[in-house]
Amino acid sequence: MTMLSRFCLLLLVTTLPAVAQEEEGDKKLGPPPPLGKKPDKDKDGFYKSKADACSACKFIATSSCAMYNTCMCYVVNANWGGVGLEKTSDTNNWRWACNVDNDDNYQLCFNSIWSESKKIYQDKFGNEVDPNNPRCPV
Repeated sequence: MTMLSRFCLLLLVTTLPAVAQEEEGDKKLGPPPPLGKKPDKDKDGFYKSKADACSACKFIATSSCAMYNTCMCYVVNANWGGVGLEKTSDTNNWRWACNVDNDDNYQLCFNSIWSESKKIYQDKFGNEVDPNNPRCPV
């Protein structure tokens, strides 16, 4: 088999499934659109409130299936003060993190409910979901 024939065969084999998928009307795969809106950070680089930090976590974590399936949003106010430092008037320095272990300073952002008997299904971000049509199938 000549080099040109091999190349043509390889090209046919790799492009044919994609063409068939588009003809069947399947959705293109890719990251899902983020939920909510991403709040702006304050001039000091922190979020202004717990709600803003939670919203930022939700926006980032819902724009990736890997994060959507694994991230539980937690927030912390990182204003602990310090010895020998002047007191600041800005006491809201909120940060978010996923899946915090053994740190009482962090607070869970969203409560979710999953009840088969009551037919209530929510994801880790408090949004109602259809278990038969998941946002990001595992």
